Amino acid sequence: MLALPASILEPQPGRLGSTTPASVTQGLSEKVSKCCDLKVYNPINEICCQSTIISKRGPMAECCGKDVFDKDKQLCCGPADNKTILVRNSRHHECCGHSQYDTETQCCCSNEKLEIQSKDSSCCVRNFTPGVEKQITELQPNCTEPNTHLCGSSCYNPKESQCCERNQKPHWFCASV
Repeated sequence: MLALPASILEPQPGRLGSTTPASVTQGLSEKVSKCCDLKVYNPINEICCQSTIISKRGPMAECCGKDVFDKDKQLCCGPADNKTILVRNSRHHECCGHSQYDTETQCCCSNEKLEIQSKDSSCCVRNFTPGVEKQITELQPNCTEPNTHLCGSSCYNPKESQCCERNQKPHWFCASV
């Protein structure tokens, strides 16, 4: 077993008090690599989805929860904790809860629940803003707990985590890209 100098186990500047020793991955340039929690990956052909490294299936790959989807051919619909991947019916289709709707002929109305309605329905007409396509993908929660704020579609406590690109992350996993 390799003995590490005590200085490595001391908190390091920029590591927010971490005592976990750093690791080096051979054969991967630091100029193109990224971290997925404590694992290094190549963002050219891999993606990090909820702390899991997954091979990209194409250039338009994005995370949908713990899965990967092609944003040109698929939609990632539903609330942050319950995502569903759907085959996109056309380039005009968007999410409305766990369903998709055609933005040219329909709208996503937020009454008691999300509903797809015809664009000429009273809900669509009432919620239409000229020049702006109103898209509702999920109901936004009210953050009523003390010291909580909205992050994407969920509430978070900034003392415990940080909001990174609309996703909650522990403070030390939120890095600028």
